[in-house]
Amino acid sequence: MQKFRCCVLFHTRNSRIKYLLMTKMAIFLLFAFSTHSFAKSYGQNNISLKLEKAPLKKAFKAIEEQGTFRFVYTEEMLPKDHQVSIRVVNASLDEVLQKILANTSLSYRKMDGNLIVITRSTANARDPVPDVQPINGKVINAKGDALPGVSIVEKGTNNGASTRDDGSFSLEVTGPGAILVFSYIGYQPQEIPVSGRSQWTVTMAAENSNLNEVVVIGYQTVRRKDLTGATGVVNMADANKITTGSVGEAIQGLVPGVTVRNSGAPGSNATVEIRGVGSFTNSAPLYVIDGMLADANTTVNPDDVASIQILKDASAAAIYGSRAGNGVIIITTKKGKEGPAKFTLSAKYGIQQIPKKWDIMDAPGYLKTVQTEYANSGINLPAGVAAQTANNTIRTNWQDVVMRTGNDQDYNLGISGGSKTSSYLLSGSYYKNQGVLIGNDFQRASLRINTEARKGRFTVGENVMISNTNGANPGGGVNAVNAFYESSTMLPIIGVQGNAYKTIPSNPGGWGMGTNDVPSYASNYVANAALDKIHFNYAKVIGNAYAELKFTDWLSYRFNIGAETSFDYTKEVRDTGIWRYNNQPPATSVNEDRETFTNFLMEHTLNFNKTVGLHSLSAVVGFSRTQQERQYTTAGRSNLQTINGQTFTTITSAGGTPTASSGTSVFWRQHGYLGRINYAYNEKYLLTLTGRIDQDTRFGPDNRTGYFPSAAAAWRISKEKFFNVSWINDWKIRGSYGKLGISSSLDTYGSWPYLAVLNNSPRAIYGITQTPQIGQYQAILSNPDIKWETRTEKMPVSTRTCSTTAYHFL
Repeated sequence: MQKFRCCVLFHTRNSRIKYLLMTKMAIFLLFAFSTHSFAKSYGQNNISLKLEKAPLKKAFKAIEEQGTFRFVYTEEMLPKDHQVSIRVVNASLDEVLQKILANTSLSYRKMDGNLIVITRSTANARDPVPDVQPINGKVINAKGDALPGVSIVEKGTNNGASTRDDGSFSLEVTGPGAILVFSYIGYQPQEIPVSGRSQWTVTMAAENSNLNEVVVIGYQTVRRKDLTGATGVVNMADANKITTGSVGEAIQGLVPGVTVRNSGAPGSNATVEIRGVGSFTNSAPLYVIDGMLADANTTVNPDDVASIQILKDASAAAIYGSRAGNGVIIITTKKGKEGPAKFTLSAKYGIQQIPKKWDIMDAPGYLKTVQTEYANSGINLPAGVAAQTANNTIRTNWQDVVMRTGNDQDYNLGISGGSKTSSYLLSGSYYKNQGVLIGNDFQRASLRINTEARKGRFTVGENVMISNTNGANPGGGVNAVNAFYESSTMLPIIGVQGNAYKTIPSNPGGWGMGTNDVPSYASNYVANAALDKIHFNYAKVIGNAYAELKFTDWLSYRFNIGAETSFDYTKEVRDTGIWRYNNQPPATSVNEDRETFTNFLMEHTLNFNKTVGLHSLSAVVGFSRTQQERQYTTAGRSNLQTINGQTFTTITSAGGTPTASSGTSVFWRQHGYLGRINYAYNEKYLLTLTGRIDQDTRFGPDNRTGYFPSAAAAWRISKEKFFNVSWINDWKIRGSYGKLGISSSLDTYGSWPYLAVLNNSPRAIYGITQTPQIGQYQAILSNPDIKWETRTEKMPVSTRTCSTTAYHFL
């Protein structure tokens, strides 16, 4: 409506008035535009800055963030001890730079495009002032396609740029001697000297090194891109970033399909599950350490590990047959390399804390709430609560009492080296973990020796580790205290320990707990840790020796023999006292458990590897023999003796009835016949056939033999001529079928589950003399038909894609 009136006005006035109005409007618009441009220019070239004791780098960044200027400098020239304190509003660039560069040997130079080059001042300059050189170019891949988002940085500076959607870029460098670094995910980084050139076309090569990476799959190694089974490779750089007590903890979150859980207690083993739970009795995978089949528990030093491969499906793991139903983790330890002696030293120290505690009432808040509850119920307060309400003298934060700031320390020292015909590695380590709960500690010392020698076609070597671990934790059995639960339910008006609590029966230590006057049935974890102590010591030796003879370049024989033995000792001392109100006090006691464990392995394998034209064939056949045995001796005695306030904790010093037992809890042997064939044609069509036959003494004679076959095939579509997708480097479709065993589930039932068990402990009274007679009865029925627990996996269709940005597994 207003616009229409203006039009009418112009058309109804004479031409002179019309001309004057149009001139005034033009002058007004010109003035407004000029004012806006001036204000914009003024705002862009004036700086507001507020910094307090900030480094120069932060000051430059703060100026750049205001959107006008860009700085070029090398971090080496910035004084590390110079701090900037400045507070300006709408100041000029010269004014700001003079203030922040005061008392330094730095100067600056203005270039075109609001580029500021930081240099050393003329009086102190050791390098000439750089000559800024503009560069323009384009980045493409091997097929000529433009690559957007490629990072381009002048080496040694913060000066950089990124390619546009069409792959083009423009950049100003500090001189003709500059070096540009081009980097892009999925491509090999490049460093190119400028050398005075101003126009560039850069071709980046795809990064396929991880596809050509050699992967250990059990008795063989293959290139990753030739795999037909599901495997995972742990990035050891990521695994070594954290301090862990076991190999299982080190791989947490690093491999898809692998779940790791840990109770958090120092010295506790991690629970590793590969693709879920494979058995209700035992879901632990099989560990292979340098060819030795042994458990990678907390006695093994994670810092000794060089690589970890995980075999997930039946096709990949079938070579291990009856023990691979829960997957296989292959661990290779570090070796010496050709060259002079190399010393390595690492030290790590970490803090462990409970990330979040329960938000609970303090003593005054609790007393106020309880007082209100009893008043509303018309009931008098218990005497102890009423006394604290009148005079609150006890204010215990039980979470702070039982929890502490834990730590873990890891120290490693090693020496390695070798020549063209031999190599060696010697390393020692010490690891200590103080838990976040009082009374929980763990420490490990280990020594590793790996050597190898070669003479012509003959190679011999060995890998040996010796470790000794010690730890402590509260005992209690079924009466053990859950510190996290009890610390939040124990009342804040109960003290940890005091003379007032000694009137509680069976509580000579005066440990605080609930009473009739202060009703609470929570347990005192501090008392549990003080009255029932468990100490353990595990000494282990594990290693293997091998000899390999290469008959030809494509045929070799390998003999591998391994052994693992451990001496385990556990001692529990139960002192006088209780930690929960109205508990029945058990007799004081001392119990010791001593165990010896032996594990032997012997293997013979023959490896074939031959390529003829477009055909590639590799194969392995072999025989494996395993034997494990665990023997134990336990002894104990009740009624510890206390003399002059000192409690004696040896079995012979106790005064009660002694108890003792011994036996063999584990004993079994296993024979295995194994074989695998890998065939590839032109790297496009892949076939893997695997089989293993195992015979295990833990089964009855009619079911002692198990058969575990698998087959897998893959088609690499990306190698076909019709495939032309620039952003996919490797695309493979595969399918597999396999059958695996879970013989470790028999550990729950013992070493002879198919045999009947007789109990010879019963006593019976017979005859006129009423003399006790030893009797027997069959406690468990025999089951000769017990069979293997097996796991069958089918994967009709699966794809594995490698793009320029990431791996994608289905």
